[in-house]
Amino acid sequence: MTIQARFLWGTADTYRASLLVRANAPLVDTKEGLVVLPQTARVPIWDGKLTMTLPASNGPTLATPIYYSVWEVMPSGRTFTIRVPSGVGDTVQQLHALEADEPYQQIPVPRLNSHTYNWMNR
Repeated sequence: MTIQARFLWGTADTYRASLLVRANAPLVDTKEGLVVLPQTARVPIWDGKLTMTLPASNGPTLATPIYYSVWEVMPSGRTFTIRVPSGVGDTVQQLHALEADEPYQQIPVPRLNSHTYNWMNR
């Protein structure tokens, strides 16, 4: 599923904001025996907009539903948890409409270098 959001503040030249997103638990597929460990993803926000794609939080082959912790890395940024529903296909959902009442789990800040993140590439 694709997730979009729009943030209203200054210009992209003033702030280089991003979102940190991390699954709260490993994703375990019972059908394929696949386990995906949580990793932190940094999603850049350009001109107040972002687009990201995440696997669904639930489904018939997942051992347990998973949630994603989200940290808005920007002035007055928030921390919250989202749940990405299954069965919605390739639709586009709004980030803040996916907020869940699960506790936020602290996201370790990833080490950034020229190989892992480049502000100049969009």
